[in-house]
Amino acid sequence: MTDRELFLAVLDVADDHAKAEILARECANYPSQRERVERLLRSHEAAGEFLEQSLDAICPTLYQSPQPHALASGSIAPGVVLAGRYTLLRLLGQGGMGVVWAAEQTEPVARLVAVKFIRPGMDSEIVVARFTAERQTLAVMDHPNIAKVFDGGTTDDGRPFVVMELVQGTPITKFCEENNLTLRQRIELLSVVCQTIHHAHQKGVIHRDLKPSNVLVTLAEGQPVPKVIDFGVAKTTHQRLATQYTHVGSVIGTPQYMSPEQTAVNPQDVDTRTDIYSLGVLLYELLTGKLPFEQEHDGTMGVIELLRRIRDEEPIKPSAALCANKAWPPRLRGELDWIIVKCLEKDRNRRYDSAHSLALDLARHLADEPVTAGPPSTTYRMRKFVRKHRHSMLALSVLTATLVVGSIGTTIGMLRAATAEAKAKEQAKSAETRFLLAQEAVNRYMTIVTDDPDLRRANHHRLRQRLLASGLEFYEQLAIEKPNDPGQMLDQVVALGRHADICRDVGDRELAQKSLMSALEILERVTTQHPQRECRLEKGRIHKRLADLTAVRGEQLLARREYDRAISVLFDLCGSPVAKESATLELVRAYNNYGLMLAQENEPSAEKMYNRACEFVDRAAMSLPNHRECLELQAVCHNNLGNFYSERKAYTQARNHLVQARDFAQKLVTTDPRDPEAIQKLAGTRANLAQLAGHEGKIREALAETNEASKSFALLVERFPQVPEYRLQWLGTELNSASLNNELGNPAVAIKQLDVVWQRLQTFTDSDFLQVREYRSNCLAARAETLEKLGESSQATIAWREALAMVPNANAELFRSGFAAHLARLQQFEEALEIAEKLEGSSLGDVRYNLSCVFALRYADSQDDDDAMRAVKHLKAAIENGYSDSDRLQKDTDLDSIRERDEFRTLIANRLIPNADRTVVSIKNLPNTTVRQ
Repeated sequence: MTDRELFLAVLDVADDHAKAEILARECANYPSQRERVERLLRSHEAAGEFLEQSLDAICPTLYQSPQPHALASGSIAPGVVLAGRYTLLRLLGQGGMGVVWAAEQTEPVARLVAVKFIRPGMDSEIVVARFTAERQTLAVMDHPNIAKVFDGGTTDDGRPFVVMELVQGTPITKFCEENNLTLRQRIELLSVVCQTIHHAHQKGVIHRDLKPSNVLVTLAEGQPVPKVIDFGVAKTTHQRLATQYTHVGSVIGTPQYMSPEQTAVNPQDVDTRTDIYSLGVLLYELLTGKLPFEQEHDGTMGVIELLRRIRDEEPIKPSAALCANKAWPPRLRGELDWIIVKCLEKDRNRRYDSAHSLALDLARHLADEPVTAGPPSTTYRMRKFVRKHRHSMLALSVLTATLVVGSIGTTIGMLRAATAEAKAKEQAKSAETRFLLAQEAVNRYMTIVTDDPDLRRANHHRLRQRLLASGLEFYEQLAIEKPNDPGQMLDQVVALGRHADICRDVGDRELAQKSLMSALEILERVTTQHPQRECRLEKGRIHKRLADLTAVRGEQLLARREYDRAISVLFDLCGSPVAKESATLELVRAYNNYGLMLAQENEPSAEKMYNRACEFVDRAAMSLPNHRECLELQAVCHNNLGNFYSERKAYTQARNHLVQARDFAQKLVTTDPRDPEAIQKLAGTRANLAQLAGHEGKIREALAETNEASKSFALLVERFPQVPEYRLQWLGTELNSASLNNELGNPAVAIKQLDVVWQRLQTFTDSDFLQVREYRSNCLAARAETLEKLGESSQATIAWREALAMVPNANAELFRSGFAAHLARLQQFEEALEIAEKLEGSSLGDVRYNLSCVFALRYADSQDDDDAMRAVKHLKAAIENGYSDSDRLQKDTDLDSIRERDEFRTLIANRLIPNADRTVVSIKNLPNTTVRQ
């Protein structure tokens, strides 16, 4: 097995002990290979994530336009309690936009915190918006050297505030002076700051105001720990936010620490390299005690002149600046001069490309290794080599001095040749390392674009498609440069499969199929030359994707063939010790999706596929306890099998699987209470349990499960108000809850719920979701039924007519028959009978039941036996077409006029098993949640 194969095989093994066992077994006779793979694994862990969650996904209120508030200064004073748990103690400081107070938090933990407010009088829309942006920006980041955000809110008079970690530190420059830190200690301290800023940049945040007062240093166990604070003028790399909060003509930052691009008339065009410049200024000040550019006098002209100098003039080299420590300038000459000058370049393209790169160069300087900012000459690199290995080189120089003069030329030539060869090897190794790191970064980027839960929402599909297409170009270029490299070919197959998934999500099925066929073509070439486990695993995945795609397109015969192929390949791989886990979970997905397709075709064999999916995932979970992917698949597979049994009235089996699905989903939520996909799975399963309880006649249980589902969806709506899918699901459960309340005799509660649902439904357009129009008509129909129970018949008639005006074709017959029964109860028989005549041939049990009610009510008024016979005829047809709600049949007052007739009694005795089933039509507002994996 090659290094790459072994690395990929153990990469996703979560348990360190299992990972070590695989390496020990595969590398028993190759210790050097194990060392190389372990080094790759360590590099992988240190690489971090190439792409993080977007700010608007994590902080959904970030892009909302804030409104200015009238902020009263009296709302901030010692002793004032915020949100019932933060007692203000004393003013810590204030800046151009905000004031910061120390406060005591009482619950859920007791601790001192910092609370930041907008300064009184600074309540413009821009300032409030910027303050809100800072609060959301800080919430995104999680780093030990960035002040943490604990909470946020609004005071009673509308003043927004944010609760942060209280950092009782000293500005970095003052700390270094007071503690007489050495040159090395100062560089090491700033290196930590660089890595901290790099973390912010990875999160898409540019600080834009790095200065000593925003980098505070505290002592922890005798060691200095820097904390970066005050992201009040931070900018995200999302252009939408930048243009919203930075206005033309505004100056953002502290002048002495600004980059040249920040001094422009319109400073919107800044990126992460702006912070690199400011880090260079900080380093300059730490090492020299001076700033590259000082403000010579106070006043507006002083600032303008300072900004001009930053923009147009070159700073004095650090080694030439007047230093308090006279021993330092010689040590600054050379590398430290180069590093700082590179940071302070006017052309940002000549600066370090990241704060991490700056930190690496500082580390190289401290380790006496060549820095990238230095001139790449052989003399310089040899000088670094001699300095680092001076003892060995001293012995070599003594030996060289004893050689005869005639051998000097030969020796020098050999040294030069050896140096050139070492340099070539070093460059080749470095290039290969950089290539592997870049390739790994692209692979991680592609994985996140495909799998990130926030990006996977429907409103981000197009963005995902564009992002993934940019990654595909990388693999296409590799295919040209390395056409027969199996590793590159396999990576290209993986990328094409992911691209197909997203194309399918956005509805571009032709492009999806094209990507999958290209992937299969490449796989055929790879497996012919290198029949590796990874190749066969990808082949199984591609066949499964083709099956999913053809099933969605309605090509069931092709889909069956592809599912069978996928299952055959994956089933064989389940015995492989390395590929077993991945193959098993992919096999579970194939069985689940195969079952979903067969169930939609009403094929009995769907039960077998669903059961196999549950069997394999439960078996996998035994060897992978608490494995998140296993838990997710268990929740999905048992949910789908439970729905299958519920639709076929096998209620005991349905309840068994749905309860298991709920428990697995609950475990997911307990493990990560903020995971939106886990919360959504739990809510969907509860909605399905509610529907099952409705079928069983357990209306109160159905209401309880529906309300629990509604709470979960409401939580998602609160956290992600920009995701319409969550809002629609919440409204579906609320609509169900209203219908159930109505059925339980609580029409007053139901009408309030329906009013809220109707109002919220108006925020959608019909094109947002196919269900919007259906939900609107359902809401109006439920409102009509509720108004009738409240005695407001005329309003109920209006609601019925509005519902009929927008009902989709699938529900048209049911709604029209319900309206006809309503008209009959009002004795408006002419229109009721006209509707009934048009529905005579319906094959829907609920429709024929409503028609039976129409004619039974007509018979009560006319006493015409023909009306009674027609009522019985429709009731018989209703039962033959699946209607079996015996409880309603026995209690419905609409049928009172025909209850004593022999035909009615015979029909009930022969055709209806008492309490066999109870169908709550309202639960259909949120259809059974079946999940394709």
